[in-house]
Amino acid sequence: MNKSETPMQVENFEVFNMKSKVTIQPNLPAPRLPIGSFIVVNDNSIGRVFISGDTLQVSAKNPANRQIIKAAIKVKGGTFSSHIEKISVPDKAIIN
Repeated sequence: MNKSETPMQVENFEVFNMKSKVTIQPNLPAPRLPIGSFIVVNDNSIGRVFISGDTLQVSAKNPANRQIIKAAIKVKGGTFSSHIEKISVPDKAIIN
């Protein structure tokens, strides 16, 4: 792991549903995961994601240089689904 891939604390972590124009919760640090790891969406938000699929924009800020990084994650769910299912997701988003 090189220096740019070392987990770090970030600010203003946000998950925004591009279709419904709402912020998805929880967007909190993930327990028992390395610093800089977050839960993007979980099954508690299943009704806020359409069965046809939604694009979630994830963003965070590096507190040292104020750089903002954004990544798009595609998921599907729906009120009658049992789980959130990922359609496509980047392996990782690196903040320098």
